[in-house]
Order: sequence, then structure tokens, then C-alpha cells
Amino acid sequence: MGIDFFANERYKVLMCLYERQIEVNGKIYAPLSQEEISQVVGISKATVNNVLKELKKEKYIVQQNRTRGKYTLTDKAMQFINELQIEGDKKWKSQKKI
Repeated sequence: MGIDFFANERYKVLMCLYERQIEVNGKIYAPLSQEEISQVVGISKATVNNVLKELKKEKYIVQQNRTRGKYTLTDKAMQFINELQIEGDKKWKSQKKI
């Protein structure tokens, strides 16, 4: 999947989870309910539900022990986010030189 896959609510939900990760007993996860994600991102709970299903299907996130509100970003997700940050830094630096 490329950047086009994330040119919408998927990106917002993924970044919402990424920015709210915590570590507990050596495990990192985002402790957010679908309602909380909905409020933070500004989309409906139904849309959040669909986006989470897509992110799970494409292996960007996993649900911790099938527990509601505990999502872990996979290595695939972290790699994608790192690539976005690198590209963003490059664009920012190139604009700064102008």
C-alpha cells in the first residue's frame, strides 16, 4: 500500500493512535476507544470502525488480546510513519532554503 491508501481518514486514525501510544509493562499500545478516536479525529464512530477494520486487514495495527480500546501499531505502520516524517522533513528543508 502506498501513500494513496492514507490520503484520508486512515491517515488521521493511524496518527491519532501513533501520537497516543503508551508503554505498560514493556508493551506499547494506544488505549483509545472508537468513541475517543472519533472525537479526536472528527469523524463518525462508524467511520472509525471501518477504518480500524481496514488498518487491521492491511496489517498496520493489531488489537491487543482482542481487548477493546487497545491497539498496537505494527512494524509496517511504524515504517510508513517514519517514511512520511522523512519526506516531510525533506520538503520542509527544501522550502526553508527558498
